[in-house]
Amino acid sequence: NNIQLLYTNGGGALTQVPARILRDDRQVFLVPEKALFPGVEYLMRVKVGDEGLRSRAGKPLPDDDDSGWYQWRFNTALDLVPETDGKQLLACHIYQPARDAPLIAGKPAVARIYANWEAVAGVDSSSQTTDMRAVVKLVDSKRDVLGSVDMTFVRPDRQESRNVDKRRAAHTAQITFTPKTDMKERLFVDVMVPPEPGGEPRRRYRARCPLDIWPHEPELSVDFIALKFDKWAENPGELEALLPALQSVADGAVEYAMQQLPFKKINATPVRILTPEVEIPPLIPQASNPTVECASTCILSGVSEDDKSRLFFDFEWAGIEDWLSTKSSADMVIVFGPHDRLGGGATTRNLGEGQGIMIVLAGSSAEHYARYVNGAVHEMGHALDLQHIPYVVSPADREKVVQLREPCRLIDKDCKPFRYDAIEAMRIATDGQTWWNKSSSEGNEQSDILFPLMFPGSIDQNKAFIANHQYRSIQLYLEKIKFP
Repeated sequence: NNIQLLYTNGGGALTQVPARILRDDRQVFLVPEKALFPGVEYLMRVKVGDEGLRSRAGKPLPDDDDSGWYQWRFNTALDLVPETDGKQLLACHIYQPARDAPLIAGKPAVARIYANWEAVAGVDSSSQTTDMRAVVKLVDSKRDVLGSVDMTFVRPDRQESRNVDKRRAAHTAQITFTPKTDMKERLFVDVMVPPEPGGEPRRRYRARCPLDIWPHEPELSVDFIALKFDKWAENPGELEALLPALQSVADGAVEYAMQQLPFKKINATPVRILTPEVEIPPLIPQASNPTVECASTCILSGVSEDDKSRLFFDFEWAGIEDWLSTKSSADMVIVFGPHDRLGGGATTRNLGEGQGIMIVLAGSSAEHYARYVNGAVHEMGHALDLQHIPYVVSPADREKVVQLREPCRLIDKDCKPFRYDAIEAMRIATDGQTWWNKSSSEGNEQSDILFPLMFPGSIDQNKAFIANHQYRSIQLYLEKIKFP
């Protein structure tokens, strides 16, 4: 009992740890007979004075404070080895933008580091580690530091009471870096913790990051066209005045596509006006009550013999797909059209057919700008062989989609937002210096709701992002059609 190791139990009293003493010619060791709790403050004390330990010369050790003990405290290391459901875990994931998908060299990425641990039962809460201040470093196999960040990790069960905003990924450390083609070896995260307040941080924990460099660096060419038809043909001056707004949508779409699609670079033309050399059937007033109007898909691909009976005109029309192909050699042709005709957009040819051709509505409305941008990239997704989530086939399905998109406009006490559990990504700015969390499990940093990019409806770009499995399917699609 002259040497004791103690901790404060759940009742607030000191509990002694069973231990045995080992000694050699120079030192005395106290060896606990069972493993110490992780992340717990322990009290180590040595009895001094006449009743305590003596020096080698047989003299009692001085009792400087008349307590009868010389004592000090220390904290054990945290246990970050996963045993449960992720509440106890040191992990690194890499986003570009989808989590842990193959990386494109030369395009910014974000390494995201989780450090989670659990409270220990039977130990006083005040004696347990709830915060861990650390310098987090991302290093390569040569020990070169790719980036670092100061971070205070908070134990998961304390995050809510501490107002740690998971939507903003405030509970994790983020380090931006640019993957390189020669990154063949593994990456690591070193968590550097000061041994004492004011001390120099030293490595206490290490995690491995997944590293998979995609052997392709695809580029995409896009041609933006404003098509002069309907009211844009009737009032040419209106379309001319709209060009700056349409160019803004095009620029936003290119940036948004770079943030979601697996391309190293997207080369886009300025928006140019084209007058169709083929007649586009006029928009019939709604009062005529046609069963089906000639809208987006019809303008591009025309009307087949089978569709005649459903349409308000009685002739077969081939559309303008082939004509557009003669006007552009770009990988994708994005056609802007006026609001009155288009309910959204349509894609009738995908990249695997040689050229993606799509039409989307656009205008000068600041209110709808974010939806125009999202709509353009949504149609680019179709041109890359993506399907809608959820998949809809009937008018009844489409009505449900409207309710999903704007659920709480309905007077319904059970109204619930649409949820899709397959988005774990980071929206990363082109320069790699800013990013926003897009997570089905943690939330959307830019909105209270998160839709998949391929949701079949008009969505604000800040409220939507590509699902991880669809990002990966685009990579596989490009491998098939461009890198066979």
